[in-house]
Amino acid sequence: MLSERFLLRVRGFVRFSVKGGFTAQFLSLCNQKKIRLMQMKNSGDAIQAVVFRKDFENTAAIAQHSGMTLTVLCQKGMPFLIRRYRLRWGIPVGMSLGLVLLGLLSSMVWQVQINGCENISEEYIRTYFEEMGVRPGVFQTQIDIHECRDRALTQIEALSWVSLYFKGCIACIEVRERAPTTELPQQECSNLIASYAGEIIRADVYAGHSYVKIGQAVAQGDLLVGGGVMLKYGAFRLVNAKADIEARTQRSLSVSIPMQKETQYIEKATDVKKLYWFGLQIPLGFCGTRVKSESCQSLLNANGVIFPVGLTRVGCRKTAEKTIETGKNIALLQAFTVFAIEQLQTMQGKRIVSREVTVRQDKNTVCVQADYICEENICTVKELYFDDESQRAE
Repeated sequence: MLSERFLLRVRGFVRFSVKGGFTAQFLSLCNQKKIRLMQMKNSGDAIQAVVFRKDFENTAAIAQHSGMTLTVLCQKGMPFLIRRYRLRWGIPVGMSLGLVLLGLLSSMVWQVQINGCENISEEYIRTYFEEMGVRPGVFQTQIDIHECRDRALTQIEALSWVSLYFKGCIACIEVRERAPTTELPQQECSNLIASYAGEIIRADVYAGHSYVKIGQAVAQGDLLVGGGVMLKYGAFRLVNAKADIEARTQRSLSVSIPMQKETQYIEKATDVKKLYWFGLQIPLGFCGTRVKSESCQSLLNANGVIFPVGLTRVGCRKTAEKTIETGKNIALLQAFTVFAIEQLQTMQGKRIVSREVTVRQDKNTVCVQADYICEENICTVKELYFDDESQRAE
């Protein structure tokens, strides 16, 4: 029944009714001419039936020969539809353009899917492959799969395996990260150098050879304790130098706060929409010279399938500048607040012996400055590495 309906729609059919005359002769001649009468039924003194379009002329002639009156009830099917719209060229042209567009879109990349990322971010892999041309809106034939895979393996050291393939209109990128390698431990020694200039007041050496003494002045970067120790009989051993060496240092801290500030504020804010079509951004408005903020993109989603078509909303902000007068008292309060915070951070772990604070006021600036005499540990570790070949050479 379904195949019969399909054939009727494709080949075209005519529904008619006949009455009067000789019905038996009409049916016999139709059978003799091999005309297939379908969906026959009685309707009062008339008979209704359906025949294919190509058999209708013979059926009408047989009905006239049998003395019967034939009435056409309806004509349906593809041939009649084409005949009805034969002078409307827009329909076939539109159908042809639609088929061409469908063929072009089916050969393009709609979406890029990345799987297998653990420590490496997907955005980094996506950006790297976009530079090689793997992005929505390009034809699949323009992408060299083997070249992209080989370049990714050679230039991204964290990857051990890369696969690029197409699943319909989706470009799938499968990656496997390289397993972390355990480096062989190197024989090491370390020296202690001065992190700040000062006068040595205490030196407790636990490992290594001391190069300073109490009361000695040192500059930043001078060697305090060496990691090489001379043993008996001329032997030499490398160790990690360990010591607590304190020095009296001089430090200064200065904070300046202007009494006039140039600030920017948003004078006008608008949103400009852009049509996203297979990687192309088509503006639907004008933003001008305004500052552009972050954009929000929404793509067409149908049952979990994301199409590379949607809208991008870009926020445009027009900014202006203005001068704010803070005043001397407010600027001074801000200066002491910032000064207290920076002093707490800078002088952490140091003993302050003396401190002298001065406040200066210029034309548009309030400045708070302090000079310190501190006692602090100035040891900084400087590691030295030696491989086996260099030690054998020595």
